[in-house]
Amino acid sequence: MRETRGAYRDLRPAGWAFMAGLLALAVAITSLAPRASAQTTVPTGADLSVTLVEAADPIAPGATTSLTARISNDGPAPSAGGHLIALIDPTATFVGATPAVCSHDDGLVYCAFPAVAVGASTSIVLSVTSPQQGPMLTAAILELKDIDPDATDDVWTEDTEIATQPAPVPEPTVIALRPTDDAFVKSTLPNRNFGNLATLETDADPRKVILMKFDLTGIGSIATAKLRLAATDGSPEGGVVYGSDSSSWSESTVTYRSRPRWGTSPGPAFGAVVAGSNYEVDVTPLVAQGGQVTLFVLTSSTDQADFSSDEGAFPPQLIVTTAAPTASPRTGR
Repeated sequence: MRETRGAYRDLRPAGWAFMAGLLALAVAITSLAPRASAQTTVPTGADLSVTLVEAADPIAPGATTSLTARISNDGPAPSAGGHLIALIDPTATFVGATPAVCSHDDGLVYCAFPAVAVGASTSIVLSVTSPQQGPMLTAAILELKDIDPDATDDVWTEDTEIATQPAPVPEPTVIALRPTDDAFVKSTLPNRNFGNLATLETDADPRKVILMKFDLTGIGSIATAKLRLAATDGSPEGGVVYGSDSSSWSESTVTYRSRPRWGTSPGPAFGAVVAGSNYEVDVTPLVAQGGQVTLFVLTSSTDQADFSSDEGAFPPQLIVTTAAPTASPRTGR
């Protein structure tokens, strides 16, 4: 809050010429009011003053608030009343005033107030909707029916701060990514490619290994990532997920001999799987680095487990949750 009494200070560098002119005129008019001379020991007339009191400071952008104009009579004579001229910030919106009868035109509010006895006061409550950014300037000027012996307190300006809105907290974003490449490779056929089949197969004998590549470029900070596979053939062991340091492979050319190496640290395990069911495991640590990531699924069971590939009816998915703003990631084919 910043207030000015009896004089106007231009608080904004631009857009305030109209208000500045009116206030300057009001100050000039009040300066012409009669003053007590050195020979006058007792002033005559009603010495009225005006103040503006904010209901709150700061206020939220776009909020409806009120300012109370309090008009007081310091004597020595009663006041016949007059008008309160309120200048509303051009970026704010005037809502109304009570209990006075007021007219309003383009930010200028003109309110009548009744006679005010010596030592008494009357109030007019101005309601306004604040701008989106501040400060919000409101000015009050008294126009009296009789002579004020001290007109220096007939003008008041109030500077209301507009609270800075906190940045919105991003909502968690959930993205379902299909693999850009997926395949399985077989140790007994080390130079053969199986990247165009509708199933992904993992087995211990002969060794069959599933590979999936996902592109997390532009995802941002990853909160969680879950690998979802749809089983097409059951097994007591669906396999263990491993990461890889390399994603330099393609489903159309990868073989057991040319595949990248899987990591040395095992990730989550699927456990027993049943055909026709979906299964999820948390692979966040294996994909937290973002970019292109490769996941392997290996099993120690000789009872083969099969899952739908990206060419099948229920493609693999990497379900990523992130609260960070996202770019447009590659979601597979």
